[in-house]
Amino acid sequence: MLRVALKNLAAHKLRTLFTAVAVALGVAFMAGTFVLTDTVSSSFDTIFTDAFEGLDAQVRGETAFESSAFDGGEARPDLDLAVVDDVRAIDGVDVAEPVVQSIGSVLDKEGEPLNSTGAPSFGANWTGVPAIDVFTVEDGRAPEGPTEAVVDQLTADAGDYAVGDTVGVQTINGLAELDLVGIVTYGDTGNLGGASFVLMDTPAAIDTFSLGGQIQSVAVIGDEGLTQTELVDRIEPQLPDGTEVITADEAAQEAQDQIGAFVGTIRTFLTVFALIALAAGSFLIYNTFAIIIGQRVKELALLRAMGAARGQVLRSVVLEAGAIGLIASVLGLVGGVALAVLLQSVLATTGLGEAGTAPVISPRTIVVSLVVGVVVSVLCSLVPALRASRVPPVAAMRDVATDDAERSVVRLVIGIAAALVGVLLLVTGAQATGNGAIVQTGLGTVVLFAGAVVLGPYLVPPMAGALGLPLRLFGVAGTLGRDNARRNPKRSAGTASALMLSVTLITFIAVFFLSFGSSINAAVDEDFRGDLEVVGGGFGFPSLGPSLVQDLAEKPEVAAVSGVQRGNVELEGTSRPVYGVRFDGLTEIFDLGEVEGDIDALGPGQIAVDRATAELGLWGIGTALDVTYPNGVTGTLEVGAIYESGSIIAQNSDGHYLVSDQVFQEQFPGVGQLLNRVDVTAAEGVDVEELRPIVQQAAEAFPAAEVRDVGEIKEENNRQLAFSLAIFLALLFLALVIGALGVAITVALSVFERTREIGLLRAVGGTRKQLGGSITGESIIITLLGTVLGLVIGVAGGVAIMSAQRDTLDTLRINVSPVFVVGVLIMAVVIGILASAIPAFRATRLDVLEAVTVE
Repeated sequence: MLRVALKNLAAHKLRTLFTAVAVALGVAFMAGTFVLTDTVSSSFDTIFTDAFEGLDAQVRGETAFESSAFDGGEARPDLDLAVVDDVRAIDGVDVAEPVVQSIGSVLDKEGEPLNSTGAPSFGANWTGVPAIDVFTVEDGRAPEGPTEAVVDQLTADAGDYAVGDTVGVQTINGLAELDLVGIVTYGDTGNLGGASFVLMDTPAAIDTFSLGGQIQSVAVIGDEGLTQTELVDRIEPQLPDGTEVITADEAAQEAQDQIGAFVGTIRTFLTVFALIALAAGSFLIYNTFAIIIGQRVKELALLRAMGAARGQVLRSVVLEAGAIGLIASVLGLVGGVALAVLLQSVLATTGLGEAGTAPVISPRTIVVSLVVGVVVSVLCSLVPALRASRVPPVAAMRDVATDDAERSVVRLVIGIAAALVGVLLLVTGAQATGNGAIVQTGLGTVVLFAGAVVLGPYLVPPMAGALGLPLRLFGVAGTLGRDNARRNPKRSAGTASALMLSVTLITFIAVFFLSFGSSINAAVDEDFRGDLEVVGGGFGFPSLGPSLVQDLAEKPEVAAVSGVQRGNVELEGTSRPVYGVRFDGLTEIFDLGEVEGDIDALGPGQIAVDRATAELGLWGIGTALDVTYPNGVTGTLEVGAIYESGSIIAQNSDGHYLVSDQVFQEQFPGVGQLLNRVDVTAAEGVDVEELRPIVQQAAEAFPAAEVRDVGEIKEENNRQLAFSLAIFLALLFLALVIGALGVAITVALSVFERTREIGLLRAVGGTRKQLGGSITGESIIITLLGTVLGLVIGVAGGVAIMSAQRDTLDTLRINVSPVFVVGVLIMAVVIGILASAIPAFRATRLDVLEAVTVE
């Protein structure tokens, strides 16, 4: 039976290859995900290990409270420079050097930021101690004096800078003009993990990159013979309150864990799409084997008549599937490595790792790829294999049969029940709110999809008839195409299922993003009372200084101005995100709904809370809330105002707490004091065009700053959402390709099955054009079946999940774009035409005499 399985594969090489490719695409995505994330993790592990290799300990500010990475991570207070001298005086310390690490973004020769892709841009110090300075001077010399600097090789190449040039650098204190005296490299690639670095000697770096002369940590090297732990034990008792010391090994491990958590999120995200692709491939494998078994009834019956047991027949089919799975796994593994290299190049442009890094292929990746490909293929073949094992020997005396299994009443009942449950979950979830409602609507979409899959054979005849009506305009060819699609409802439904999966997800995500974008833009129209907004360029950090708000507040053309910055404090024992604003004139910039209390008059000792949060905490005006700031200072904040919603300020759903911008300037370290954006309202009688040059002039100290009016704000929102949507659709494109491949394989097998029928049609006068048209029509109907069902389910799910967020989005808008729907339908027709091209060509080239004699 093993030989029988292998001969079947060898006899149908093209079919075997196409079926294997469907699984291989999913396996490639999964393998590529593992290779990519393992490569990035390994690269950064090496970077952090090397960076701390020459050190023994690190002294740093102690975090006042724990905060998750999703809330911005831990905020450590900066240190006074005097701490360095204190550490140097401790017995056992050989070297103690201050470490400066802040914002230092190099500008190009036109004054625009070089690094605008989101990768961090650091301003740091050159200590002159080789064990601490992880970079090597490749060209020129080390920096000395108040205006000299060196940059990494990647930055120098990007800006076409050479030693001797003058370089503009955006810092936490504003614009600095520095003399480039050297170019440095790290390791073999020239840069550290894709980040950009500007380095000055320590005194100059403190003046240029730090606020108030503070530093971020102290690098320590102990006397020879002391272990890292022994050194830490000596330093720890001598440190002032609010500081801590850890070993260099612990510091390296912390850095590795932080990047590991981020890489893990990427791995999970990409794995979801790999599983979607595998699910689409599963539909294809199942349907292909179901068709093949139907076409091999006579062959299987002869095997039974010759003495083959049911178990042997079953094993032969499963072995055939396993062999296809093994081929797919090997192809997928190879393709996954290539995909990982490509994705690594893309990620390198955002600062995550470096292009050209050798891919890391772990044993886990190989095992998972092989197991997944084989297991998916075998599991999807089990039902057709069981059906094959039940073929009676007497079937050998009949004509070759097709898959004509009846549609059972049980299947009909299960399908209707699942569809009704799915609809019920969507309807009730859409009327509810909160995370539970979101989960419910997502589950409802899944259950409705499952119901559509089960009901597929019952939906095909009426839907194919309706979708095929326009084909009657093409005469006999169109009618034959429609009838062929309806001939075997189970086959057509199974083929359409893979497309239905991808279209459902594409539509669901598109409705979500389009609706979210419309809701955000509606919030700008309804809740933004300002005229202009200043935003900073992408340095990986906020980049606007508090001085910009003060400068604009003094302009007579400005009625109100407020910066917006985000950070974390511990409020009532829990880490919570807060937004820093200038309360004076805040309601002239943002419509916060009904406000209890005078929010415009609040001071740094007060806090404004949204109504839902206040009711949840049983807080009212005057309630004192215990607070701990990032610098360790504790105190209370008095609830001074309660507003309806702060989503227009937060630009998301977590605008629950507003504090004075003075709180950030006094209690937050370094970068935490910078602003994400500044919003401005013109004085009475001043129009936007008069205000714009005034705001632009004030923002000149921040070269990356962009000034936008309301229309431009909405355009930027649309651009960002379109970019995010494009990423999701690109990842789902693989599942769409697999669905299209399934249609092509099904139509090809259908042509093979109907060889004699095709010959008879040609014999009675059917033309090649009519025959090709009927096959193309059949393919188009099958693709439209999956597409229409996917559109319906995706729209229902997307509308429901957005409706469940009406309490979060006060300006909720549901956007089901007709252009998108029409575009998807056109895409389905194109897929149907392309999928039928090869089968139609082969059918029209069949020899009529040979075709009519085929059994």
